[in-house]
Amino acid sequence: RLIRFEREAKVLAALNHPNIATIYAIEESEEGKALIMELVPGAPIKGPLPLSETLRYARQLASALDAAHDKGITHRDLKPANIMLTPDGIVKVLDFGLAAINQAPTESGADLGATAPTLTLSPTQLGTIIGTAPYMSPEQARGLPLDKRTDIWAFGVTLWELLTGKRLFQGTDVTETLAAVVLKEPDFTAVPFETRRLLSSCLEKEAKNRLRDIGDWERLLEQSTQSAAGAKPSGVSSLVPWIATATVTVALGILGYIHFTARPPVTPTVQLLVEPPPGYRFSGQAPRMSMSPDGTALAAALQSSTGSAALAVRMFGEPETRVIATDVEDRGGVMPFWSYDSQNVGFFSDGKLKRVSAHGGPVRVLCDALSQDMGGLGTPKTLFCSAGPQPPQIS
Repeated sequence: RLIRFEREAKVLAALNHPNIATIYAIEESEEGKALIMELVPGAPIKGPLPLSETLRYARQLASALDAAHDKGITHRDLKPANIMLTPDGIVKVLDFGLAAINQAPTESGADLGATAPTLTLSPTQLGTIIGTAPYMSPEQARGLPLDKRTDIWAFGVTLWELLTGKRLFQGTDVTETLAAVVLKEPDFTAVPFETRRLLSSCLEKEAKNRLRDIGDWERLLEQSTQSAAGAKPSGVSSLVPWIATATVTVALGILGYIHFTARPPVTPTVQLLVEPPPGYRFSGQAPRMSMSPDGTALAAALQSSTGSAALAVRMFGEPETRVIATDVEDRGGVMPFWSYDSQNVGFFSDGKLKRVSAHGGPVRVLCDALSQDMGGLGTPKTLFCSAGPQPPQIS
């Protein structure tokens, strides 16, 4: 406890930021050492909160982390319980007792402080786990070396909890909770649409794919606020000659109404102008596109100016088409199609069936594609995967 006390004193003494609790002095007496800190009125931050309010507090929290990271300090135990909200709506980050402070590498190349989280308040040692289980990053749960990206993960988990009022990762005990951190994929339909791209950037399982700097996250928060306020889509560029116009029909109605009356279902028509991202065109003379089962998004095969294939998604609530997979091998036709829950896009590449999240992320190989019978607009009827003498049929 004394080591943790002295660690927190050194960390706080190096920081001077309006969103971080200030340390004024360290006093020694016969009874021991005392840390004299700023008295922060209020209570730990708690959700659920409205989107605009959540983003206002998140911006202050990002600013505090940015200041700490600039000093080479990683908090490693960021969570709502360590974030105080004053009656004036000011965020104060507390408890830097588990922080890593520019420690020198060991002979093995590992940072003892970074690889040693503990679930208690005991001094850090090699082989233990530092932090609070539901807010740990996957690398933190595995006891791997940490950097500021573990704070960015915890920032995303905290933002999720403020938006939903629920913990993102939770189990009946610590072991189940850590397993959920490492294995569970977040359901982004649980959070407001405007924040999904931001949270998916923050909650990448692999640290190398995660947002690298909290300052970039703060910029994305500004973009999210503009999107929530109703940012208008940009105009069609006259420099892109391969613009495809997609007209989609969305059937809306209640099944009970259709069943018990002879009236035809109400079928409004929505017309959208879909353009590829800059530097890309839609692949093929007839664009290879596929509508999501829930009718809210369109997946399309792309080709870059250099001839490489890619995959993109246009969410109908977003102003632009987003690339979700690049360097796609397109010898046999990408032919995108959707999972039944509209969360993932399947496609063919390099003789294999692959999938990627509709919000972007790592591409995963499902199986070798031996044959395919395509029907409709890029929707596979039958696919055989290589799995021994009797390959299974995936419909």
